Amino acid sequence: PGRRQSRSSAASDVYKSRMYAGHMVGTRPAKDLFADPGHPYSAGLLASTPKAREPVRSLNSIPGRLPDIHDLFGGCPFASRCAFREPRCEDEMPPMEALPGGDGAVACYRAQELRGSLRGARRIDARENVDG
Repeated sequence: PGRRQSRSSAASDVYKSRMYAGHMVGTRPAKDLFADPGHPYSAGLLASTPKAREPVRSLNSIPGRLPDIHDLFGGCPFASRCAFREPRCEDEMPPMEALPGGDGAVACYRAQELRGSLRGARRIDARENVDG
């Protein structure tokens, strides 16, 4: 007979992947995703999720418009909506790179710099955080 895994340890091994406009932008263990989203799009998704035990008055949204799926992207498809974009994001698609500790990977040039700062973000406002 095989060894049985408890529900709590099995749940901690579940990876959640996120795609934006047909491109993979991140994959993380579920337990880590909620503690530190790792990618600005993931942070925006989490910030727009209503709390289960609170009345919903309005939902947060990610500023900007969805890209036309028929457009070809030279860079990151999330760049026009990203509060943390830099010039190369518009022209070059960031590669998926492993996060330290082997707890997933994200496609973001600023992932290492932003690590931990996206945690608990309730609103990602593109007008406030864009450099340059």
